[in-house]
Amino acid sequence: MIWFVIALILGHQHINRGIEIENAFVRPAKMGMTAAMYFQVINRTDKPDTLYAAYADVFELAQIHESYMKNGMMGMRRVKFVVVPPKSTFEFKPGGYHIMLINARKNLVKGDKVNVELWFKRAGKLDINAKVQD
Repeated sequence: MIWFVIALILGHQHINRGIEIENAFVRPAKMGMTAAMYFQVINRTDKPDTLYAAYADVFELAQIHESYMKNGMMGMRRVKFVVVPPKSTFEFKPGGYHIMLINARKNLVKGDKVNVELWFKRAGKLDINAKVQD
């Protein structure tokens, strides 16, 4: 009986987790410069969710970007959204998707924290504390 109750509790917690963000970090930046934020989005639900906006407290602007290769040259472009499939992990990483943070309002050095809001269509707003690291 006790195992049944534990399974129900753990199962309930698993369902309520929905979207989770792990390993969020921001590159160091000097005031007025840009930086990038990287992280993993874990979608534990049975439905896709869409990341469509980001805001960072110490940057003027935050945009979803992707890096790409064209004619042997690396480029970067803004995208309007990223769809995270159900029961999957989507990685924002160097050389791929990332949050471009534009015009730092102060110097950010290793060890600082950046408060970031990530906005999802289904999960709503997620508040993240991303550490600054190399």
